Amino acid sequence: MDRHVGAKEVAIEYQPFTGLASNAIKKPVPQARREQLAVSDEVLTKIIDVARHVERIFGVPQDIELVVDEAGEITVVQARSITRLPDKFIPFNSPSV
Repeated sequence: MDRHVGAKEVAIEYQPFTGLASNAIKKPVPQARREQLAVSDEVLTKIIDVARHVERIFGVPQDIELVVDEAGEITVVQARSITRLPDKFIPFNSPSV
């Protein structure tokens, strides 16, 4: 699996509910974290496992939104059928993933 560090200048952090329309706060990412991968290999493997499981449940590829907490636990918050796949789509059950 190939991995690359992407640009991360701003992070969105969620604060306890305050009664405002949104409890999401944008914060600058410290320079040291900008050069790091967003998730560990272990968490990425868990994400792939969850994606494969959700795809098996629905029988077709899914657009999945999930949350990874500080302990690396994953919660799926939404899954819906993908309506358009890229021309070079590689399914999760492919050995190259």
